[in-house]
Amino acid sequence: MISISNKKHWLLEQAEKDRNKTALITNKSKINYTELLKSSEIIARYLSENGIVKESNVGLIYNYNVQFIETINALWFLGAIPVVVNTRNNSQEINSQLEDAGVNYIIIEKSLIGKFKNLKIKQINITNKKLVNKNLIFPKFNLKNEALILFTSGSSGKQKGVVHTFSSLFESCKLLDNYCNLSKKDIWLTTIPNYHVGGFMIFIRSFLSGATVALTGKYDSKNILNSLKNFNPTHISLVSTQLKLLLEAKCKPNLKLKHLFIGGGPIETNLCSNAISKGFPITKVYGSTETCSMVTALSKKDFIIRPNSVGKALKGVQVKVLNKKIKYVINKSGIIIVKSKSLMKRYYEDPTRSNYYYQNNYYKTNDIGRIDKDGFLFIESRNEDIIISGGENISAREVENAIKPFRNIVDAYVFGIKDSKWGEKVVAIVSAKNIIDKERLNKHLRLKLAHFKIPKKIIYVKSLPKNELGKINIKEILSLFELNKE
Repeated sequence: MISISNKKHWLLEQAEKDRNKTALITNKSKINYTELLKSSEIIARYLSENGIVKESNVGLIYNYNVQFIETINALWFLGAIPVVVNTRNNSQEINSQLEDAGVNYIIIEKSLIGKFKNLKIKQINITNKKLVNKNLIFPKFNLKNEALILFTSGSSGKQKGVVHTFSSLFESCKLLDNYCNLSKKDIWLTTIPNYHVGGFMIFIRSFLSGATVALTGKYDSKNILNSLKNFNPTHISLVSTQLKLLLEAKCKPNLKLKHLFIGGGPIETNLCSNAISKGFPITKVYGSTETCSMVTALSKKDFIIRPNSVGKALKGVQVKVLNKKIKYVINKSGIIIVKSKSLMKRYYEDPTRSNYYYQNNYYKTNDIGRIDKDGFLFIESRNEDIIISGGENISAREVENAIKPFRNIVDAYVFGIKDSKWGEKVVAIVSAKNIIDKERLNKHLRLKLAHFKIPKKIIYVKSLPKNELGKINIKEILSLFELNKE
């Protein structure tokens, strides 16, 4: 149960309530709430000495570790806003994101500094921070203040900075508390990267309930297996690829496991059914960066009667489907819209896009689905421009924009197809004037894109199949190359 008053910073309040309670555990250490508070305050003083002030937008390139959580809290103490960046992106992508998000400073984890040498933003090194004894008066905590900027892939190829307030983070945790009754005895395992909202919210849920965060390190199946044994967590979140690998490794649920949340893209019914048969307490969920993680849930019990659904709206959330006439419909396909107190405040410095996606207190997901008469939501197709591969959101238009400038290429179309390992994989159809040097194209793409965005398959054609309106005929592409059979 969440018992935070929201009159003080969350870490400060938990440290006062239960000073010796374990906040973080790793393979090497245990850190209680008082210790975490002190180390976070030290970093806050150091960051203040280095120019970070209230409302500074500060980029963070970090793995999910103790110092990441300390630094987030330090920034919040100062009233600064963390901008959490995907560590798998390359320097060019990150420079673009940081510029778009108005970032003033960037802090990079020591082990990642060598990977990002060409960033233009001023870097602050807190690895060798000096102890600053200066007393600081931290800005007063306010739920309405902006707390976080995360990036989500955009249909135009331009990634969007999603702005959340402390209120939307808090309300998201309340939704989950109503669903599964959070407890200070819980142990949350970090199985999803911190630059995804589902990963970031792991330690927020834990802090608001006074629970413990177990830090796994890497997210491969071997490490997760070991973490299940070593930490015996009560809650974990996985994407389909991770769950599949765990089942292939003949993993069994640990004794204390109460909930395994699975989301982040297409979820195979047979995969969930198999996991449930092995004893895993599966809950299918649906949500996005804009909704601050999950807004619907399908329990193990409801899976029996609606296995293809992503469940019902959580208490306090309204999920509806709009047809082409902008009318609410039941048992008919349409665009999914969501109303919740957990919704983002806005897209950073983009009022046009904010107004388009956020109308009358509803967020327009652009996903297509239907709701049956009992309130269960079924996802029929995600936004066609987003490919979800291994839990990573990839903008098809971004990949296209990286391919098209290459010499002799006339046109390109990028999309995702089902893949047994990744859920979806990136495929590109390319038309060119002359024969393309594939090695040079790959080298070009490696400079422009993170490696997971580079197409796994590139097919060369004389011209792309289009309809009379000049739009890509995706059915013809799938039929022509039999991609649906892969």
